Amino acid sequence: PSLIALAYLDRRLAPGHKLLLTFGQVPLVFYLLHIPLLHVLTRVLAFLCHHGPLGILFPRDDLLQDGSPAWLVLVYLCWLGALLLLYPACCWFLRLKRSQRYAWLRYL
Repeated sequence: PSLIALAYLDRRLAPGHKLLLTFGQVPLVFYLLHIPLLHVLTRVLAFLCHHGPLGILFPRDDLLQDGSPAWLVLVYLCWLGALLLLYPACCWFLRLKRSQRYAWLRYL
């Protein structure tokens, strides 16, 4: 069933297909940038939850235990934020990759 769905979806372009193609055409750059970005985001979020204004909205003991629905929503929001922050960098590198014909750029 998944192969049939893939063949069907391959011919039809979804509304956000250019966004996904951008990330798909520079996978190593996305991979190398997302690790430090997520590390920084988790540090900032932990500080805001424990010492900042988010501590009132998300108390440590009740709402943000591993596996709770609020925790999952927060994880998905961070994931979406990371995608939005990485999109301009991936677009820039894709333009660089298309404008320059260096062989090493094909691997990034």
